[in-house]
Amino acid sequence: PYAIWPLKVAEMLWRLTLVLVLSTSLWQIVMISPAYMRSKKYFPIILTVTGFIIGLGSFKLGQMNIMIAGLMFFSAVTIYREKWWLSAFILMLALAVKPTSIIFVGVIFCLYPTLRLRLFVMFLLMMLVPFLFQSHTYVLNQYKACYEDFRVMIHTTTVGETWSWAQFFNLLFVLFKVKVPKITAYVIR
Repeated sequence: PYAIWPLKVAEMLWRLTLVLVLSTSLWQIVMISPAYMRSKKYFPIILTVTGFIIGLGSFKLGQMNIMIAGLMFFSAVTIYREKWWLSAFILMLALAVKPTSIIFVGVIFCLYPTLRLRLFVMFLLMMLVPFLFQSHTYVLNQYKACYEDFRVMIHTTTVGETWSWAQFFNLLFVLFKVKVPKITAYVIR
């Protein structure tokens, strides 16, 4: 929906959306907090200010991380309130927005058996929706590219072979000289 606006307006609307998603999700977290925490007049303010300070760089750059954080907070609230379908929808929305959310979705899938079928149904729906708005060839090519990205991410270089700040196991090796066996790193990835 942002593409219909001129670039400057779209960027401003996107950042406003980020602020709204994060602030309302933080407010929802405050609402499910224990009563003694809500009764402290500074708790909501401290939580909100802390959240905004942490996200300031992402707000400035319009990064997706704020959207993902807000959606994760919303999903935590819906799980707490046992709104299983809404939770599954929010988790799949997070996955659709940024595939790296698969880690959080996987953890929730393992921890909450009541969500498993709902997540599977929502996943199927999420995979089918793009076919309604794009050509089938384009959608299938995007799915292939996503699969390829995940495949490459799993099969990275051998630990200690090259330095990359983005590879956790290389960071362990460079900082602490801990070399994780290749098969262990592969399974963990």
